[in-house]
Amino acid sequence: VEIPLEEYLSKNQQWLVYDQQREVYVKGLLAKIFELEQKLETAPQTLPQQTKKTESEGYLQEEKQKYYNHLLANAKKDLEVERQTITQLNFELSEFRRKYEETQKEVQDLNQLLCSQRKADVQHLEDDRHKTEKIQRLKEENDLAREKLEEEKKRSEELLSQVRLKQLEYLWSHLYKRVHLTLIFQKQIREFAFTEPLVTFQKESENRGKGALPKSPTAALNESLVECPKCNIQYPATEHRDLLVHVEYCSK
Repeated sequence: VEIPLEEYLSKNQQWLVYDQQREVYVKGLLAKIFELEQKLETAPQTLPQQTKKTESEGYLQEEKQKYYNHLLANAKKDLEVERQTITQLNFELSEFRRKYEETQKEVQDLNQLLCSQRKADVQHLEDDRHKTEKIQRLKEENDLAREKLEEEKKRSEELLSQVRLKQLEYLWSHLYKRVHLTLIFQKQIREFAFTEPLVTFQKESENRGKGALPKSPTAALNESLVECPKCNIQYPATEHRDLLVHVEYCSK
């Protein structure tokens, strides 16, 4: 766009210089004509009245005609040059306008393309920002879920430890009760074993007096009783396993 404009300004400057030169030339011609007219007016005073007047008028008329013809030829020539110059300038101006319009259209197209590209870039940046925010949000949610999972895992481990502790306490309590009951049964059996021979001997003495047969040790054991230390319910000594089951249930 700048190069045709500079050429146009340069040609316009040349045209102004030429117009100034033509104006100077025309002024020079007019001054020369005026000078000849002045000479024509003063010529009759210096020449003889009859002969000089005729010659001067003929010469002056001829000179005028020459100058007029010269001026007309120069004017036609200048006019033709001016027409050609105007035609050339109009052509160049038309070309300049055409190139200017094409350049303007290219500039508009480039502006539209640039605007579209900027919108696309802005949209791309906006999408990237949304993606970054979404990734950050998902990361935060993942970290929060991981923290909750760690807390749940820790709490589950604590609950599991408590359950295991309860189970261990229950097992120790159950074992303690069984050992305690076993010791009680053993004590009762020892007491029974210590007192039973005396009772048996007394009963055998009585039975001998009455003529009855003495009881066997197994029958005597079946007739002995053991009781629950909590509710005092009695079981035969031979059913001590059932008594253990009852004691576990009764202790609960």
